[in-house]
Amino acid sequence: MKRGKKNWGSRERSSMSFLIVILFFAVFGLIILTEVFMIDERSHSGLMAMRAGGGGGSLRDCIDVDFAASSSNGSATGPIRRPLPHAPPSGDQIPDRMAVCVKPFHFSYDQALYLMEYLEFYALLGVSHFTFYNHTLGPHASCVLQSYQRGQVPGNLTAFDWEPLQPAEAANNATPRVLKSLHYQRPTVSILPWNLRMRSQKEIRTEGLFAALNDCLYRTMYRYKYLALVDLDEFIVPRYTDTLNDLLSSLNQRFRNRNTGAYSFQNAFYYLQFADDPLASSGISGGNDQLGSVRASLVTQRKTRRRYKLHPQKQRSKYICKPEAVVEAGNHFVWEFSPGMGSLNVPPKEAILQHYRVSRKVLHKFIN
Repeated sequence: MKRGKKNWGSRERSSMSFLIVILFFAVFGLIILTEVFMIDERSHSGLMAMRAGGGGGSLRDCIDVDFAASSSNGSATGPIRRPLPHAPPSGDQIPDRMAVCVKPFHFSYDQALYLMEYLEFYALLGVSHFTFYNHTLGPHASCVLQSYQRGQVPGNLTAFDWEPLQPAEAANNATPRVLKSLHYQRPTVSILPWNLRMRSQKEIRTEGLFAALNDCLYRTMYRYKYLALVDLDEFIVPRYTDTLNDLLSSLNQRFRNRNTGAYSFQNAFYYLQFADDPLASSGISGGNDQLGSVRASLVTQRKTRRRYKLHPQKQRSKYICKPEAVVEAGNHFVWEFSPGMGSLNVPPKEAILQHYRVSRKVLHKFIN
């Protein structure tokens, strides 16, 4: 009797275990099927939303490569081709102008006279547009840039204005009217806000200068033939030509390399601790004391001594590029070119990068 009860209990437990297993797989299968149907429904509804474009209507599904559409006009029917986007300009179609990109202003930059010298110097060399990024900018420097934006800076003088001072004007020490340059045109200026919400300089170098330079690169692409990426204390100076455009045209004619996408210039330090050039403060022949004082305040006129040794290419060097030939811009050299393009190292006898800054080594000697 006891043995019969044990057998019955074992069979009952086996049946219960079997039912539990069956129930488990049934529930598991139901969950899987539910998830599959929900995913399919979400995909279907999302696809319909993309096709409808949020307009709430039902639109025909169009194939990307199908540019033909039919239209009826009375009894006549025929295909109407949608116009393809215009190809970007290239070669001679791009305006023969030069722009300059400057890394973001920071530490409330407010050197107004130095900024004006930078703008006018490059404008004399043929630059027609400047792009600045405003992270923090002081009131005086901001006033200078706004004056350029409003066109309130005197342009080049006409031949009528280019005349000697009258005796009465000379007696009053008036500023002489001189022609800036035959190549000078009042430049245009863009000032863009720049705030990446950085927590420290350890995260992104110098207020995200690489992002700013590449933003500027693509903004100027196809609008300017050349683009220079230089800091406020850096001046690319040609030796035998009046403008940077003339310099690059001369290099193109001599080297005849169609694959040139950038022109790299070696760096030369003009340390600010070096003595001023005495000629800078000696006045200008036929000028006045006011004009001589302004000249003596210009760093490019005062500091004419430099380190004899130039830095090698890609070390402190800067460059002028053809924007459409560059994929990714760097600070001292192009990081990535378009396929088949490269950089031309400009011989120092043609032009160098004049870099005006304080030398830590020289300053250390002065302090000690």
